[in-house]
Amino acid sequence: MTLQWLLPIGFLGLLGIGILLLIYIIKPSYQKRVISSSYAWQRVLKRRKELPIDRFRNILLFLVQALILAACALIFAQPNLMSPEMIDTAYEKLIVIDASASMRARYAGDPQGQTRFDRALDEVRIAMDDVVMRGDGLLSVIVADEEPYYLIDRMDKSGYADAIASLEGLSCSYGHGSVDKALELARDRVYNASTDVIVYSGTEYGDMGAAIECVNLADPLREWNVCVAGCDVVDEDNEFVFRIELCAYGTVSMNKMMTVRIKGADLGAEELSDLPALTIPVHFEVNAESAGYEQRQTIEVKATDESIGGRADFYYSSFQEAVIRVEGLEDSIADDDAMTVYGGIKDVINVQYCSGETNVFYYLGFTILRDAMRAMRDISFKQLDVEATPELSGYDLYIFEHRIPDAVIAFGLPTDGVILLVDPNRDLDELGLKFGDKVTFNEMNPMRGGEAHPLTQYIDPARNGISEYTRIMEYDSSFTPLLYCGDDPVLLCKNTPSSKIVVMPFSLNMSDFISWDFETLLYNIIEYFFPLTVTKYNYELGDTLTLNCKGESLVIANDFTSYVMRTFPTELVLDRLGAYSFTVHSGLQKEDEVRKIMVRIPHSESAIFSVADVKITLDRGEIYAETVKDLFPYFAIAVIVMLFVEWWLQFRNEA
Repeated sequence: MTLQWLLPIGFLGLLGIGILLLIYIIKPSYQKRVISSSYAWQRVLKRRKELPIDRFRNILLFLVQALILAACALIFAQPNLMSPEMIDTAYEKLIVIDASASMRARYAGDPQGQTRFDRALDEVRIAMDDVVMRGDGLLSVIVADEEPYYLIDRMDKSGYADAIASLEGLSCSYGHGSVDKALELARDRVYNASTDVIVYSGTEYGDMGAAIECVNLADPLREWNVCVAGCDVVDEDNEFVFRIELCAYGTVSMNKMMTVRIKGADLGAEELSDLPALTIPVHFEVNAESAGYEQRQTIEVKATDESIGGRADFYYSSFQEAVIRVEGLEDSIADDDAMTVYGGIKDVINVQYCSGETNVFYYLGFTILRDAMRAMRDISFKQLDVEATPELSGYDLYIFEHRIPDAVIAFGLPTDGVILLVDPNRDLDELGLKFGDKVTFNEMNPMRGGEAHPLTQYIDPARNGISEYTRIMEYDSSFTPLLYCGDDPVLLCKNTPSSKIVVMPFSLNMSDFISWDFETLLYNIIEYFFPLTVTKYNYELGDTLTLNCKGESLVIANDFTSYVMRTFPTELVLDRLGAYSFTVHSGLQKEDEVRKIMVRIPHSESAIFSVADVKITLDRGEIYAETVKDLFPYFAIAVIVMLFVEWWLQFRNEA
């Protein structure tokens, strides 16, 4: 039992005791005289003065008055006596159904048979009849999806029809489910011996607590699974190599054929080609002695391997897609028997270098970048002779060094790519750029950083010096100064939908910028102006993908929807299985580019015999409700009694 005060401010009434004490201290004192009429009375009065009866009565009177004030203050504070009382509840069965993709497993060889999830729903239907209809209990069902929820909440007989309807058409996800979150959701229901919790899953869990029974629906004797777990595509000696990972789970001993069908291969002909199927024999051997009923193997596949149906001349520079499949499987999960691989089309960066005095720095820089970025990009570098006329369209990056060619003066700068102007020899009025005199130093004068920008990340300006540059006198507000020498900007950047320009008003020959930082600048130019839409091509359901775009907009489409994104970088949660396509609409008069990715069920869900620990355990306990007893009547009675005592003392005093 606990005593609680609902209005503690009422204790301010206790200040009245102090006021009472003050009154007793400052009230005027007087001497009481009694005149007797006889000698006997005189002797009695003398004896009475010797006994301190009056003083005792005054003290008692003060105490009673103080207690009256205290009781009134306590009444104002609203006293209540809180007493816990155990609640006795009706019997309830709470069922948690794991909704992970592994619950889609069927008995092998029975592709139309029941899944683990179906068998769990059958148990729910049985519980509805046994617990609710015949036992007068309550039934609750939690679906342990990625975000668990109550499918049925404390159903009694009146909710039977609605519960049946809610089970119709219910299926588990293709992604992860969270039993931990489901148990957290169920925590407030597990309060006494009247509640039973049963978890149906295909995962073997550890101790969940005394309140929970876990039923593992996995059957290693009747279930097994083979999956294409992943595939890396690498460019090895100018040839695509598929490194395919296969996994087998359960009791498996068999030989199968894996096929790889490469579509849209660029063999150098006018049209793209679909190559003949490459056929690779594979063997699976898993038994109860295997660790976790699991076997993994990696197989390398090349289209030039004649032993699997390839040809020696099947060297292709790109491909649209490759379909990998293990043929003839009748395993427990069919959704992971095949995989479509994209990423065979690289982002091509065409560079044209035009200089009045060519040097080797650009060639070396782009050669290094070509090797470093070859997994995702193909950089083509074209260097013109000093007097050659440059092309003004068809390239992604145009570099004009030292001189502005006559063709540019006559027709203007290219509008379909990024322009890098290095040590230009004339003003560019169309860009608002005006140049002044040369600034020369006897030694290298160090740079300093300007506004933070992606073009200058990983670059340390202080370790780079310039001995000569052209002073920029004017530039319009669309340019951002990124590097300075003294107070003069020596690196400008402009990035608008219609104009993408970098200005560097000094020659590499008059600086020590030719070190690693110059290659970093070229790398940053590519990453900033030509970001990859995606950086890999195979994902699992539920993954978050970061998207970029080197154009104005990106159209995202799958089998269910299509929409446009215009702000980048952006994040996309992959919530559908299958192919996603991303169409880049460029603002630089380029053709649209299409990139695709494949979203599959999580590999961990293909491992249909898994063991896991739960972070939450539930034990039975007892739940109590607080009963409230108002103490106002008792304090009121006490006040009345003490008022009567005070009256009696006052009366006796007068008497």
